[in-house]
Order: sequence, then structure tokens, then C-alpha cells
Amino acid sequence: MHIVRSLHQRLQGYFDCYVESDLEFEMRHIARPERSVLGDDTTEMALKYLALVLLTAIDQRAEKLIIARWASRLLGGKECLLATPRNSIVDRAITIVKEITGADSDTPLRELALGLGNDRLTLDVEHRIVANEEEVLFGLGSLRN
Repeated sequence: MHIVRSLHQRLQGYFDCYVESDLEFEMRHIARPERSVLGDDTTEMALKYLALVLLTAIDQRAEKLIIARWASRLLGGKECLLATPRNSIVDRAITIVKEITGADSDTPLRELALGLGNDRLTLDVEHRIVANEEEVLFGLGSLRN
């Protein structure tokens, strides 16, 4: 019997998997140009990327995380650009966030809940169009306390 897990469950699984990993190494691995080889599962790569950038933002005590085609970046705390994979992975990551949270142009502000150890994180999520490009912004300010 094949068990189908939701995108949210799969994201949580990667979140749990990568929590003790070398985040920078794993992110560089996903962002490598040669990862564009046919046969890579874009959805799985996007879920891994989302888990890694969220964990990196938490680890770096960022106030905000922006995921966009042209550059994903952390704001507040240690501000920096993050390794960004090919456009199809970023596009799929943005779509996954929209699907999980229900964010769209009519309801751009939503929340994403994830477990981290024995704690539960609730992140503010905003779907935006900036310079005709989609991006998602995660508010992590509440985690800095």
C-alpha cells in the first residue's frame, strides 16, 4: 500500500531531517548548476530547499526570509544572500508555500506551522509580486526572543 503524504508533512519531514545538518553545505549542494540534470524531482528538491532556507533563517536569527527567483535572502540579524537553485525549483518552492498556506493575491497573508523538536513554530507568510516576479516573505521576528 502506497501512503500519500501531504506537501506539509513532507516539508516537516525534511525540516526534521536537516535540523542537525550542515545547512550551508546542503544548500550549496541543492543550488549547484549540475542539479538541473533530468530526473531530479523538482517537488522534492523544492521541499528540501524550503526546509534548508527556513532552518538557516532560524539558525541565523533572521527577522525575515525572502524566497525569490532572482535571490533568496535573510534580513535582520545576519543579513545575507542565500544559495539559490535553478528557477524551476524556486518556482515550485513558492507554489508549495502557496499550496500549504492557501496564500494568493486575494489573501496574501497566512501562517505556516512547523514542529521543531518539542516546540511548534508559527511563521507569518506573505505572498507578494515584486517587479512582476513572485516571492514569499517569512516573518521570523517572533522567534528572535
